[in-house]
Formats: sequence, C-alpha cells, structure tokens
Amino acid sequence: LCDVTTQSKLELSVTQLTAHNTAYKFWHCERCESYMCKPTQHCIFCRKCFHFKDHHCFFLGACVLRQNMGNFILFCFYTSLTCLYSLCVIAPYMYENINHIVKSDADYFNIFLNFCFPIALARLLHSRDGSSILLVTIFDMLITILCICLVYGIWKLHSCLTGKQRYANITGKQNLREIFGSYGLSNIIFPY
Repeated sequence: LCDVTTQSKLELSVTQLTAHNTAYKFWHCERCESYMCKPTQHCIFCRKCFHFKDHHCFFLGACVLRQNMGNFILFCFYTSLTCLYSLCVIAPYMYENINHIVKSDADYFNIFLNFCFPIALARLLHSRDGSSILLVTIFDMLITILCICLVYGIWKLHSCLTGKQRYANITGKQNLREIFGSYGLSNIIFPY
C-alpha cells in the first residue's frame, strides 16, 4: 500500500510516501539526521536545517530567516545610528588633535592618506604618540561599519519592498507587513 521513492540532492533527500491515495513528501537531511515536512537549507555553522533561510550572520552568530529578517534590518539600522553617534562624539577630539596628525602645509591627497585605515593603523603601531592616531583608527573603523551596515540594511529593505526577497506570491507592502509585523516601519522607533 505504500510507495516510497527517493531523490537525492546534495545533503537533502526527498522521500515521497503514498498512503491511502494521499502523497506526502518528507525531506531528510543527511547532516542533521532529521526529517522535515518542508524543503529546507542546512546551515553548517548552526548545525540545523531552516525553512526560508537567507544567510548566516557572523556578527549575530545566527541564521537570518524570514521570521527574523525585520530584526536583522533593524539591527543594521541601529548599528549605523550607533556608529553615527560615536562619530559625533569623537569628532571634537579629532578636531583638537588634528594638528598632530596632519602637517599644516599638506595637500588634500596627503590628508586623505593619513586617514586611510591601513596607513593609520601602521602609524598607530609604530608611533610613540598613539592617542591621535588611535582616534583616526577608530574613526576609520566607525565609518566602515556605518557604511556597510547602512548599505546592507537599505538593500535588504529595498529587496523586501520590491518583492525581490519574496517568500510567497504577495505584494511588497504585504511582504513588509509580514517581515516587520502589523506595525510596519513604526517598529524602527519602537522595536519591541
């Protein structure tokens, strides 16, 4: 009465079971040694299978799924805002110590080179007066984190709004409601 057929794919194998004229599909992950009722993707870092997995975030130490995509986008935006706030706090100290870093007769190219991260880090490691160079290194790291998180968060939000990050055949507005909840973008102000 039961018909079992198996199709092998990389780590997942699909088992189709027919019982009493009803077909059931189960996906078996070779790494997890578990059966799933939906197609999944295995994350080698989390050692689990997830349905609708987007990517594994090393900063969070977790997989970004459809269920926590809104929290990930908010995490990117809040990280960008924190970097912007830190830059505003560091700016007066950098302005006071800028004459230690840049000579008065320097052109714009040399000023730019003094603020490049590898050069600033090398000067920090070989300098005796490390406080001003440390400010430049922190400034460079904050600018880098700000740009990466802001661009990636805006890209993920744009993907959700335009339907490129589509999990079902729904419009961008419905997809936004599904990701951020019923409050939508007001979750940016009141996240929890």
